[in-house]
Amino acid sequence: MAEPQDRQEGWVVHIEFKRIQTYLFSVPRLPVMVGANAILGQMLRGLCRKDNTGKLTFDPNLPSLPWLAHQCGSQWPTNAPPPQNWPIANQKDPLYDGNTWQDNPAQVGPDTGVLIRDGGHFKAVFPAYQKAKDFLQQAEELIQTQLPGVLIDTRISRIFYQNGQWQEEDPEAQTQQTQPWQESEPRGEDVFFVPQAEVCEYSGNEPASVELEVTPTEKPVVALSVKEKYEAGRQFDRGETRDILGILRPHLLGVLGFESSQQPFPTEFADLSIGGYLAVVHVDGNSVGSRFSEFSASLKEKDFFQRWAKEEQFFHTSRVGMRQAACQAFERVFRSVRRRAKGGQQVPLRVLMLGGDDLLMVCGAPFALPFLVELAKGLRETTKNMPDHKGPLTIGAGVVMAHDKIPFHRAHELAEQLAQSAKRLKSALPPEQGNVVDWILVTESWHGDLAETRRRDFLVDNLILSAKPYPILSANEDSFKSLEQMLHDAKELAQQTQQGRFARSQLHQLASALTRGFYTAEFAAKVMESTSFHMLKEKGYVTEDWGPWTKLSSGNSYCTQILDLLELYELEMLVWEAEAAGELQRETSEPVGAVE
Repeated sequence: MAEPQDRQEGWVVHIEFKRIQTYLFSVPRLPVMVGANAILGQMLRGLCRKDNTGKLTFDPNLPSLPWLAHQCGSQWPTNAPPPQNWPIANQKDPLYDGNTWQDNPAQVGPDTGVLIRDGGHFKAVFPAYQKAKDFLQQAEELIQTQLPGVLIDTRISRIFYQNGQWQEEDPEAQTQQTQPWQESEPRGEDVFFVPQAEVCEYSGNEPASVELEVTPTEKPVVALSVKEKYEAGRQFDRGETRDILGILRPHLLGVLGFESSQQPFPTEFADLSIGGYLAVVHVDGNSVGSRFSEFSASLKEKDFFQRWAKEEQFFHTSRVGMRQAACQAFERVFRSVRRRAKGGQQVPLRVLMLGGDDLLMVCGAPFALPFLVELAKGLRETTKNMPDHKGPLTIGAGVVMAHDKIPFHRAHELAEQLAQSAKRLKSALPPEQGNVVDWILVTESWHGDLAETRRRDFLVDNLILSAKPYPILSANEDSFKSLEQMLHDAKELAQQTQQGRFARSQLHQLASALTRGFYTAEFAAKVMESTSFHMLKEKGYVTEDWGPWTKLSSGNSYCTQILDLLELYELEMLVWEAEAAGELQRETSEPVGAVE
């Protein structure tokens, strides 16, 4: 592209991050994952500060893309219209601290020229092409150095002022893709003392170059990039990082009741588990991309900056709503829970990602599904005023509950598959029931192909032994219960078991009979101890006519929810057993995440 002359125009740099999850989860160690997320977040967002004039700028002590853009001359054009009818700060946002607005594009954009710094996207406007080009060159170098393994797509587009408004020209520059930076030799170490043939003990695919002191006796030799992630994870635990989760940390500790704790978060996956089982929870907003596309197409604003303001308001509303709902759900489900650990009491929870409409967390297995119920309830309120006026955001969630020795990458992969499975149910539900979830309980240390395993385990001729996936919130008119209703039933049955009124063994016997055919299972239900049978009948899981079966409307097929109920029941029993063993402490006798 020929370098143009300066005139009434501007230049917008677009950067999109690729392979983010590969970067975040390349090393299956919890502190390394936490640190990788902190480094990525700090690079993308920077840290807002107010200068002496009251304007926002970016902290020079935290090198980042926003800081670098501001250094290279990014700025809002003098005649560009400022965002209208947009509150300067949402005081309900957990990120709001009364003095600093860390997530407020309406002020950050006009003050700094940085338009987008969320969701793996960065965008900034410059007054001259050369300034934009210089920034992009330096940004690529910074990313390659600080985020090895991350790819980025980049382009520069021209905006110009004509007929009283700013317009964006079709981009002429071809998209470029950076290559992942490879650690050819260690930084800060003498090359002659590095055993280049040795492989990083943590990642298994990078040259080992530095010693990492985990404990005085545990000092693995790892790649330099791994050490940087690990140290960033420890900095997060000390409250020293300034990514989104790092800034949220004081608020999160407050809602969890750990304000004064020195080490509230576990540093090992095993320390998150309850009775040896943990949950990997993947949450993704439903149809956010298509909703945004429809919203953007409906906008009447033609000016580039007016459209940007409207579009960013859509994403800003969803981000703030997700943060609010997540923090409310954390408080409801985890505040009364303490897990006993070597360093004292800790919360059985680690959030690995929270951005936009996405959330990834690891927690004790019994708490994952109650958390999703509270999250869906919260989103119903916090996102009810979305700018497209199409109702609150809904979520599709996948949950893998497994032994704490399961490889994290496999559990995460399965959780993503389960979220997609849940989203297929959403298309058959009315919009107000659009929160959906699918889950698996893995008792072995590995789990094979999801679809193949389910065909093998849950299909017996014309009998379907699971009703997954489920709507998360209650919908009384449905023939099958929602997750919310089933959690309520499972907790009541667990309490009845503690009081000696419900037979745990008989529920297992009924579940075992399901795989032996329609009539065997029907008979097993009818010969149950009468009190247990009537409890299940009262809750709608068995009938006098067909026992545990419900006839489906299409074809000659039958389905049961007994196995799904059994999983939820056993998870609740796991909490009682962990309490009895002293592994877990609850400040209340109410079921975890009590459903109203």
